Amino acid sequence: MVSGFRTVDRFAAAILGGFVFAYGFVALATLGGFALGLPFFEAWSLTMMLSALVYLGVLVWGFAARRTAIVWAVLGGGGAAMAAAAWAMARTAS
Repeated sequence: MVSGFRTVDRFAAAILGGFVFAYGFVALATLGGFALGLPFFEAWSLTMMLSALVYLGVLVWGFAARRTAIVWAVLGGGGAAMAAAAWAMARTAS
């Protein structure tokens, strides 16, 4: 039973944590591109294309990492931090 939980936890950390990380990347990079002068749709399109590579990279890393807790902390925490930073930057810009 413990082995099954570890497997499910690893899959959840890699897939869900990777999604949260990619979402945070898109939010922050879109805002950064827009701040640098790109039109919003172009900044969003560029970051959406790059997010596929980011998601692939963190997904592979999520399965390769030794400890699942580190994967949850880096991917979930990093994604939430990027999304919060983008939200705060967007609030101060408007």
